Amino acid sequence: FGNELHGGTEVLYTQTTDGEVDGVPELAELLAGSEEVHGCASVQFFHYAVSRASNAGDACSLHMVSEALANSNNDIKEMFVALTTTDAFRYRQNSTGQ
Repeated sequence: FGNELHGGTEVLYTQTTDGEVDGVPELAELLAGSEEVHGCASVQFFHYAVSRASNAGDACSLHMVSEALANSNNDIKEMFVALTTTDAFRYRQNSTGQ
């Protein structure tokens, strides 16, 4: 797909996850330990599951998904279970947002 990661590769321009990595295992470790990445993953999985972007009315649902991930030691399966119990997932909005 692209170039290999070599020593001295840097992750830049993040809020909290900047750092130098040497190869894919170190990159995976850096990202896996990042609250910033966990929060982003929760939101992106939410968008995929409900087939739309989130809005202000989704704050509680997004919080539930994020908390489930954090409280389960970042178990993605638990995040998916929590996502299916949110109002945003259970009650679809129509095309006008209602």
